[in-house]
Amino acid sequence: MAREVSREYRLKGQLLTLKFRFAEARAAYQSAVDTAPDDFKAQFAIGYFSQSLNRQKEALTAYNRALELARGAANLAAVAVTLNNLGVLDRAEHRMTEARKAYEEALTIYRQLAEKNPYTYLHDVARTLNNLGVLDGAERRMAEARKAYEEALMIYRQLAEKNPDTYLSDVATTLNNLGNLDRDENRMADARKADEEALTIRRQLAEKTPDTYLPAVADTLNNLGNLDRAEHRMADARKTYEEALTIRRQLAEKNPDTYLPNVAKTLNNLGNLDSDENRTADARKAYEEALTIRRQLAEKNPDTYLPDVATTLNNLGNLDRAENRMADARKAYEEALTIRRQLAEKNPDTYLPDVARMLNNMGILDSAENRIADARKACEEALKIYQQFAKVAPDRFNRDVERVQNLLRDLKK
Repeated sequence: MAREVSREYRLKGQLLTLKFRFAEARAAYQSAVDTAPDDFKAQFAIGYFSQSLNRQKEALTAYNRALELARGAANLAAVAVTLNNLGVLDRAEHRMTEARKAYEEALTIYRQLAEKNPYTYLHDVARTLNNLGVLDGAERRMAEARKAYEEALMIYRQLAEKNPDTYLSDVATTLNNLGNLDRDENRMADARKADEEALTIRRQLAEKTPDTYLPAVADTLNNLGNLDRAEHRMADARKTYEEALTIRRQLAEKNPDTYLPNVAKTLNNLGNLDSDENRTADARKAYEEALTIRRQLAEKNPDTYLPDVATTLNNLGNLDRAENRMADARKAYEEALTIRRQLAEKNPDTYLPDVARMLNNMGILDSAENRIADARKACEEALKIYQQFAKVAPDRFNRDVERVQNLLRDLKK
């Protein structure tokens, strides 16, 4: 009886979510949990709802309880789906080791299930491969990322041949991820091909179901803008960024918890483009709005959004330095450096390179202001960090080592 009542609350939560009545939806999901605290579906539902609104701590608590219940019931499919979502949550909060462990266990389970029932579980194999690919890319494990994406894409294309309405969206998502990987590896033609196919699919889907697929259109437009900027196709980059920003602002009006982070991301990208084109007033306006949004988000969820605050502060510092606003540049750099040092204490593999980047910028600023001893100290610490990482990933960090060594040589002249 309790589980039936809990189910009614979950259905109510789903309906309220569709109407963007999130406070009432959360109350309904909480009632589902309170009514049947040992019901996996109730715990998973409130976890998924919380995750979709970037309420990461609430999601983590609910998913951990759901996982405990699934393991206790020996329900492998429930274990795997919870692990997959926990992996997404861990990656969003930069807990990379935990994310990998969760994804790999989920993938092992889904492969076993798919051997017996491929029609039901192959798409879960592909989804988890896709998530692993994103994690590999973030950790610069490029060969592993490509292998995961390509297997996922092969599965999704096969599924989409039989059921395009269900699986074309997944084809586009994987193409989008492959395009990002291609761009990171400077395979620009491949990146453009993947992004353009993804955008075509997503525009077609959005024509029929805009509420569902417009966010994905904006994601791919943003990626294409990054690609255009990397290839110095500035007019094309501006056009795609501006369309992405328009979509994301519209989405954020209805659902700010979910879409304001994306508004800030596109503003930051537009600021970079404006800076490239020496449109400094426009760049400052974009950065400052992005920073305002990211500070607000970080107040509620620092683990997720403080890295973004530091990124925009760094960009503003670069702009200030270029405009000879040295005091403002120093203030922005110092705050960004403080944030990145704090992050690196918890997760050095992810954030120490960012610390080195900030130290490098501080060294340049100090040198410009003839603070030679301070410049040397900053550059020497940056060099030590880069040399440490270059031992493990020389292709990625050797150029940084060389750049800072050149800065140090210039300081000695």
